[in-house]
Amino acid sequence: MIYFVYRSHSDGPLSKRVVKLDAPSVLAWFAERIERTSKDPAKVDDASDSESIKAIEAELGGSVSGLDALWNAAREHRLKPPRTTAALKKLLRTYLCVEGGPENTQVDDHSVRVKTDDDEVMLAYYFFDEEVLARRPHHLAYLVHDEPRLPDPAGDRAFELEGVRALTPGGKSAGATYVCLFTSYDSQSMPGAVRVIHGVRLPGLAAHLRDVIPDATQATWSAESMETWPYEVRLLRAMIDPEDADIVPALRRVNEFPISQVGSSTNHTHAGIGPHALARGEMLKLIDDNKTRDDGERKDSVIDAHDHAVLFAMNVTHAAGFQQWVLFDDRWGAAHPALAASIVRYGTTWDAVANPVKARTPATPEQLNQRAWKSALHDRSEGRAYAISEEFALDEVIDHPKFGLGVVRAAADKIEVQFRDALRVMLHKKR
Repeated sequence: MIYFVYRSHSDGPLSKRVVKLDAPSVLAWFAERIERTSKDPAKVDDASDSESIKAIEAELGGSVSGLDALWNAAREHRLKPPRTTAALKKLLRTYLCVEGGPENTQVDDHSVRVKTDDDEVMLAYYFFDEEVLARRPHHLAYLVHDEPRLPDPAGDRAFELEGVRALTPGGKSAGATYVCLFTSYDSQSMPGAVRVIHGVRLPGLAAHLRDVIPDATQATWSAESMETWPYEVRLLRAMIDPEDADIVPALRRVNEFPISQVGSSTNHTHAGIGPHALARGEMLKLIDDNKTRDDGERKDSVIDAHDHAVLFAMNVTHAAGFQQWVLFDDRWGAAHPALAASIVRYGTTWDAVANPVKARTPATPEQLNQRAWKSALHDRSEGRAYAISEEFALDEVIDHPKFGLGVVRAAADKIEVQFRDALRVMLHKKR
């Protein structure tokens, strides 16, 4: 069996089509179909009348931009089926209709990956075998994920993805929230944008966004623009009401907002970077003639929310299709590390199958805890002796008789304390 994935905003809530194909290899699948279409009548008034080509489209779940050029070439030139990966690569780079150079058609013994466009937005498609999926689950788990929902359970282990750009200021508690934005404006639809907010988990994200002011500096590339948080995160912040306990109500308000219209036609970099009380008004001023999206578009959107992860698939317009935001924190990532890492990769590169973006050797839980402990301690070498009767405050250093120095990362009825070896929940202020 092999996999086919078509990444296109016109293909459902997740903007992709995932199909399993009955073939022993990618090479064998292409060879058999080139041989089949080469036997079609050479002169057909309309190539779409070819029964072989229509059968291939049905097998792939619909049309694939530029791929039909290969089948038409096979029919017109009586192409011989390729017997080697090198021969397949030559055929694809010769006859596929692909925007861009040869770098946009990648072929190896286990996969074919193509990036192109349909004259409106970028898209990509992939053929790969089960061996690739088994070897690289941290690359591909989300690429083959075809349901507009996420698994629910969260974990309690340490989880961190390195190399993700941070949104500042961060929070003052434990954990981190990853914000993965698969949005498009004009023709730029891939790969997306991925950010992390340190010091806050998803249950506390609404409160954090209300409380902080996004860092912003003058853009070096434009005198009229600011370097700041992505537009989508500023919009989400603006749509949070003072009484919202989580971000789901704000996502419902975002669903009413003409996000593509504003994102593609205005300079929005100055909006939503001030105090929260002003942010929504600044965003709403960007709407041209108060245009909103129609009911049919809004009701088709999907919000799949859990305590530590949420998937938001917004039906932008019937013509433009869906755009997705995925937000998850380290607790959810700890329970689903391959899916979490592949979501980040999906928003970082169009070619999720390839190896050029080298995966770092994952840090062990012990290493991640030690990093978090050193960062929180800030070279402080003494702390107040721990006792269950004492009350401890956020960021206070405590000295535990068994676990040593630790830093309070969350404080309420109980405290979360980051020690060298683990994050522990402990009692305090018990008289």
